[in-house]
Amino acid sequence: MNDSTRLNGKNYPRNITLLRPPGSKVVEFMVICKNEIGALAAISGILAKANLNIEVKYGHADRDSNAYLLILYADFSNSPSSLDQITKDLKDLPVVNKVEIDDDQRRRFDNFLFPIVGVQDNRAVIMDLNALVKLEQSLFEKIGSGGHAFLFQMGRDYSIENGKILKSGDFAQDRESQLKNLVDLLKTSGWGIFDIRKLWNGFDIVISEPHLLDGHTFVDIRFIYGMLAGALQSIFDEEFYVLDTRYDTRANTILLELRTRKNNDTNNGA
Repeated sequence: MNDSTRLNGKNYPRNITLLRPPGSKVVEFMVICKNEIGALAAISGILAKANLNIEVKYGHADRDSNAYLLILYADFSNSPSSLDQITKDLKDLPVVNKVEIDDDQRRRFDNFLFPIVGVQDNRAVIMDLNALVKLEQSLFEKIGSGGHAFLFQMGRDYSIENGKILKSGDFAQDRESQLKNLVDLLKTSGWGIFDIRKLWNGFDIVISEPHLLDGHTFVDIRFIYGMLAGALQSIFDEEFYVLDTRYDTRANTILLELRTRKNNDTNNGA
């Protein structure tokens, strides 16, 4: 297995299912059960016995209680069981504390897990990246390069503020671990897969599988460049600027060159 294959095998795009799956008989369940061995197996057994097709299932342990919160979307198209019977069977399980359902087929979004929370239980913002890309395009058309500069600064400020939250956690705080956590955090942003390479005078950043407007159009987005500059500034206590950006259409990668202000000012004064 070569390095490329190994890298690709680590990254799997996934939906967190804010949108309910399509279908005329898809029902959303929220099940709160005991956080113990066998609980999920017991719940799955009830659903399998009723011949329900599980479209989506995800959940997490509640840190504040000995409970597990499970969200699942079940398709009743091929099930002889009624919704009332399934609900009763789930509630009768000794491991289940609570069951709620949403069978409104007109409802488009997940009805139970809002708001979304992230680091330190801070509320997270989830938005379509196309909207942000088009916003920057619109700003550039209306006010010229100032639109790019404005969003670059907004991205920088956002990352610096977010860096304070990350540093307040219980994880290792050395720069190497912060850089690793930054790469993981950036993957969740939806912009692509990030490879951050440290240089003596800044960073070269390769973004693989970047977000493309409408799936095929590359747009030079200053907000994400500002996010990267601000995040690295919060880790290394140095201010960075964009030296150059290049998009490789064949490899579908962006190369972003960030350099330190300190070295740039020195060169200008020489």
